[in-house]
Amino acid sequence: MGGKAGVVAFVMITGYFMISSSFKLHQFGKLVGQIWFYSLVMLGIAMGLGLDTVTTRNTILALLPIGSMSWFAQIFLVLYILTPVINRLLHWLQHRYYLILLAASTVIWFVIPTALNLWPNRPHTTFGFKHIFYFIVFYSMGAYIKLAGSSIKLCSSYITQKTGIILSTIGILGAFGGDILVDVLATTDSVYMKQIFYFTQNDYGFFQLLLGIGLFITFLKAEITYSSWINTVASTTFGFTYYTIIS
Repeated sequence: MGGKAGVVAFVMITGYFMISSSFKLHQFGKLVGQIWFYSLVMLGIAMGLGLDTVTTRNTILALLPIGSMSWFAQIFLVLYILTPVINRLLHWLQHRYYLILLAASTVIWFVIPTALNLWPNRPHTTFGFKHIFYFIVFYSMGAYIKLAGSSIKLCSSYITQKTGIILSTIGILGAFGGDILVDVLATTDSVYMKQIFYFTQNDYGFFQLLLGIGLFITFLKAEITYSSWINTVASTTFGFTYYTIIS
């Protein structure tokens, strides 16, 4: 659960800052370089530990700049390439239609699948959604918060750090409460046994989305003073996220 919520927050941060920026080839090169670096590091660790995953094929892929990319790295690079088009579209959208887009995306691809996919006997429903579209939605959410600024309201109140904490709490309690509900259902029908951790481990469920948004808002609204140490740590977050996702 934490990993998926972390991806939500990470891509929202990207949208928050990139909506006011432009595509830079040297930045793209730096991303590829980071991915390559961590691929080589993990190859070295695997060789040092004598793991059986060190095959000729995997070694060759790791030695190539983009040969050993995880799904996260692949999608993030594609997202970065698409940012000029996405940014132009988001700037062009009127505020009302931007909200409709985000609300419809949330309901269609997060709320409805989270509810329908709980039932084991129903076909798995994603409404044709793929990872790159998840990233575009997360990016658009972060960009919206940047573009709308302090005018954003939730339930007639402006968003604050308290809003982020509330959303994070709902996300955590909802996910674990859902797992408890599935546990109860499994005691009456064994078919639910394979859904035991459905709400905490499924791909980008509604509660994971809430947790990711909540974490993003919590730290966005935190009064954190400038610190070179924090900036240094932050510069490594892509590599840390990349390593965590593929581990």
